[in-house]
Amino acid sequence: MTTETHSKYDIIGDIHGHHGKLAGVLDTLGYRTDANGRVSHPDGRMVLFLGDYIDRGPENRKTLKTVRCMVEDGTALALMGNHEFNAIAYETPRPGGGWLRRHGEKNKKNMEKTRKEFEGREEEWNDWIEWFKGLPMWIDLGEMRAVHACWDDASIRVIGNRNLKDPDFLVASATKGTPEYEAVEILLKGPEVPLPDEIFFEDEGGNTRTK
Repeated sequence: MTTETHSKYDIIGDIHGHHGKLAGVLDTLGYRTDANGRVSHPDGRMVLFLGDYIDRGPENRKTLKTVRCMVEDGTALALMGNHEFNAIAYETPRPGGGWLRRHGEKNKKNMEKTRKEFEGREEEWNDWIEWFKGLPMWIDLGEMRAVHACWDDASIRVIGNRNLKDPDFLVASATKGTPEYEAVEILLKGPEVPLPDEIFFEDEGGNTRTK
């Protein structure tokens, strides 16, 4: 990796709707907002966002706007995280009935803060879902590469040039047992191994984990 490639990017992951913290990080890194609201760095640096822009925090909508505007202004690149993937699947009907991601209590709770911010703004939320679908799951810049969770060459080959705007690929990627599902799980969530019998832990969301 050359110094030129490496030093051009500031890598930020897992904002989860905490826009105030994002603004603080950008300020500390030297990014400035001009009179037109454009966020940029005086030295031409760029942010590489690693995904998970939504859920948990109090300002999901504001976070999304900042990330997307920076991407559209050419001052940032943005990858997909598992929370963006989950939102797409949660909002997409499964052929034959139901949803690509179940609307059970656990999943509703995970989406609760984000969806509340878009109450009465359904058209805007649908536009964000379409934007999520076009986000890459990984990026290879030649001398630097990035992914939300785990870089895995085999999974990348399975996905190839497809993205979630392809309805067939979207359904396959959200259907357990398919190669696409396994590939997305590894890239966006990382590989899992089962814990020994009777061993478990609770994550920060209060969910019991046995893997």
